[in-house]
Amino acid sequence: MPRGATAWPLRLLPQWDTQLMAHADKSWLAPDAAEHAAIWAKAGVVRATALARGRLVATWTHAKRGKALELEVTPLGGWRAAKHAKPVQREADALAAHLGLAEARVNCARA
Repeated sequence: MPRGATAWPLRLLPQWDTQLMAHADKSWLAPDAAEHAAIWAKAGVVRATALARGRLVATWTHAKRGKALELEVTPLGGWRAAKHAKPVQREADALAAHLGLAEARVNCARA
């Protein structure tokens, strides 16, 4: 396993990411079975997630508000605000730039 945040940075995965759909046993991504329903919902919905060092640490949604991207993050059990908040903001900034938006605001449902 790579060491350090730069060797294996946090990534925002989109809804229905193939990595989240390709395996029957998903315990390697989300060890806490109680959280699986937050990631893999009914009717085959696979939520957008934040992946840190091979584990899912949050789900997220986004909306365009004027010239800004608003990202709503819902932490999972492995979330550590001190460790994950800044990388999520960097990813949100990159997504906003890709979408041609001036800024990104990240809101955390709980921390």
